[in-house]
Amino acid sequence: MHGTTRRQVAAVFEEERKAFGPLPASVYESYQEGRRRVQRDSFVEVAKAYYEAPPEFIGRQIWVRWDGRMVRLLNERMEQIGCHARLRQKQRAQALGREARILWTATAPISYEFPPNVGLIALLLLSFVRNITIFSDA
Repeated sequence: MHGTTRRQVAAVFEEERKAFGPLPASVYESYQEGRRRVQRDSFVEVAKAYYEAPPEFIGRQIWVRWDGRMVRLLNERMEQIGCHARLRQKQRAQALGREARILWTATAPISYEFPPNVGLIALLLLSFVRNITIFSDA
């Protein structure tokens, strides 16, 4: 018997149960969020672990949103620019391999933060290291 309403709690609960909606399919995800500066090596630090961001954001501030499983990198318009599984401390998450990252930087639009011809220089260095032909006579 409820002290205020003088009704049985189980009976009132059965009446109110009809008004309840279904439970959500998943647990509400809580997350933390903060701004981080993308360092010269294109990584940002979150909870003493490092996550790679696209190279065009080097030197700029981005939003980082993380929970127990994922770390999401967001631009100023809160559009996702990267996503990584959460790591333990002192680990690094790379989105691409080293060679692919060099190519990605070389083919990205060159912004005011990079000196002129940095894309061409990176491609030439990669071709020298990998012995591939970029320019052909055919």
